Amino acid sequence: MLQPIGYCTETGIVVFTADKPLLAPLSDVYEVVRGGRCDNYLFWFKMCVEYVRILARLHSASAARSYVLCNSHTLQQILDQIFVTPEFRLVLGGYDNLPIVVNEKGREERIRCSDDNLVGPFVSPEQQWPFARYKVFNPREQPPYNEKADIWKVPDITRSLLARCGSNRCREILHYLTATHVRCKSKVPQQRPNANELVPRIFKRLGNRWRATAAGY
Repeated sequence: MLQPIGYCTETGIVVFTADKPLLAPLSDVYEVVRGGRCDNYLFWFKMCVEYVRILARLHSASAARSYVLCNSHTLQQILDQIFVTPEFRLVLGGYDNLPIVVNEKGREERIRCSDDNLVGPFVSPEQQWPFARYKVFNPREQPPYNEKADIWKVPDITRSLLARCGSNRCREILHYLTATHVRCKSKVPQQRPNANELVPRIFKRLGNRWRATAAGY
């Protein structure tokens, strides 16, 4: 499994580490930890934080470049391509569909994730065909977008992961994150928080006692 460790600003090449052993895809990790000491609210909370940190690394590849997680049109797609290591860290399972948003000299070059007509509540509004009422879908006319499309999906991922623990603590966490999730689901992409803002915002909502979970569990 390859994991990015750096970015060359001159060549645009991402530097990867060597393969790492993996425990399971995120979609199957419940079967791995179920009934064990890790099957508790702290573990599932950490998985949420780890996912947001993956987005933060992708969106902060360099000062002017952000990668967008384009294999993410359904919840299952995301859970299948993110893997858990034996140290309970999350890593991406592939880097073959990460188009780059370039923002240089005040000009932003946006991307399109697909030539398909993306639909459904999981897909961000800007990824969907905006002229459906009076025009047949044409991928060449689909307006481009940026990395804020990934932020739209954070609440869905968080709810999916925390629902697996079945603990009142997980329901408490979701309650405290309501305001943050509302911002992530803003129909105006510019009003959504950046990925780098999300982890500090999560701990501000939940309190300093949760910071130990982010450091390691």
